[in-house]
This record gives sequence, structure tokens and C-alpha cells, in this order.
Amino acid sequence: MSAVDELKAEHALIRTMMGVFSRMCDLMESGEAVDTEHLDQMLDFIVVFVDKCHHRKEEEVFFPRVVALGLREPAVIDAFVYQHDLFKEYISELRADVREKGKGGDWPRHRFIEVARDYISQLTEHSEAEENELFAIAGPSISADENDNLADEFERLEREEVGAGEHEMYRELASRLTGMFPPRGARDVKET
Repeated sequence: MSAVDELKAEHALIRTMMGVFSRMCDLMESGEAVDTEHLDQMLDFIVVFVDKCHHRKEEEVFFPRVVALGLREPAVIDAFVYQHDLFKEYISELRADVREKGKGGDWPRHRFIEVARDYISQLTEHSEAEENELFAIAGPSISADENDNLADEFERLEREEVGAGEHEMYRELASRLTGMFPPRGARDVKET
């Protein structure tokens, strides 16, 4: 699998999980309960898989290579990194709301849903922009040797940031949550 294909596969998994997250929001909006445990699992997926693994692969490995190969200007890359930083602010707010929910009693459910929906929308648009503006251009321009180097760097970063075997654990979590909160048009996440 090429480096670009690996990033695309991660995007597909992330979009599936955003569909799950959207379904959780639908349920909460209609007054149904969603366990704090499931919200914690979703936020853990976002913090670890999306931010510590996927975004770090892009920021520390892929984006610098795209610039070094002259495929995109640094300003374009900086805009994507800036969006990654904004996503962390969303997550911080969502985690604070879930902590309140975990304490029992009243929690800012409506604010949580609003912030979650905005995050889902922004992250989905962001991943599509990366695919259209970076992956489509970089994929054909990266040599086989460069792909091997990128794959090695991805593996190293994944091992150091997420841990051995954790990537698969998040795929299994995605499969489990997709079964519990099937998004519209859901497909088996094991194929991604």
C-alpha cells in the first residue's frame, strides 16, 4: 500500500467514525441516552487515532515531503496544520462536556451536540480537501523508494505515538461502534 493509500484508508475510517459520532448526536438530540463510555471511546479514537496518529503522520512525515518535492507551497501546508490545531480546541471542549456528563446530573448536552456537529463537518471537509489538494497530486509523484521511506516513517511514528497493535484496536473499536450506532450508508470498516 502506498503512503497516500494508507492516509486515504485512515481518512475512510475517520469518516466512518464521524458518521457514528453524528448518529450519537442524532440520538442525543432526540432525547435518547448515549452512554458516557461510548462518548469517551469516540473521543479517545479522535484524540489518539486522528490526532496523535493520523495528523502526526501528515504533519511530521507526509507534509514535509510534499513541500520538499515541490508539490505544494508551504502556505498551503500551513493552512492544513492550522486546521489540525483548531480541531484540538473542539476536542478539548467536547472532553470537558463529557466529563460533566460523567459526574451525573445536568450537563451541556445541547452545546456538546452543536460543537460535535461542527467538528464532524469541519473534519470531513478537511479530509476531502487534503485528498483533493494534496493526495491527488502527491500520489503519482512519489517514487517507490520514497513510498518505502514514508511507510517506514509512518510505522515508526505509529509505534511511538500510539503503540504496537493499537492501530488495529481502533479499527476494532470503529467496527464495534459502527454496529451499535450505524451511520447512514455505513459499510464494514474492516475493509478500510
